[in-house]
Amino acid sequence: MGTQATVLSVNKDGSLRLQAGILKITARQEEVRVVEGETQQSAKKVVARAEHKLRTLGASPEVDLRGMMTDEAIGALDLFLDNAVLGKLNEVRIIHGKGTGAVRKAVREHLKRSRYVKSFRPGRYGEGEDGVTIAELR
Repeated sequence: MGTQATVLSVNKDGSLRLQAGILKITARQEEVRVVEGETQQSAKKVVARAEHKLRTLGASPEVDLRGMMTDEAIGALDLFLDNAVLGKLNEVRIIHGKGTGAVRKAVREHLKRSRYVKSFRPGRYGEGEDGVTIAELR
């Protein structure tokens, strides 16, 4: 089982920056392989093996969506919430930044409809204020 992705860049530590649909993820080189039967031109396509967790799939209590477009941020948020629930986290911190407010608004609208979210609130002083959203999970 794997996800087809395109290599965007190679980081200084040798890890790969990949794009799978609208999601951008980081993986170690040993976690990916070139898709067999592909042409030289599309040799950048890789399959990220799901047998081992990618760094982005850990049950982290925080996700950083700054710099993403709204559709990309919502995709990353869904993946994050799935892993947070599987990791049995009670509360998570979603960093969306202040900017124009487009990602913040999209995140909060999405949280209203999420079956995983019991409640959410803007960050308080010292938590990131309106640049973050704190969500309590079911």
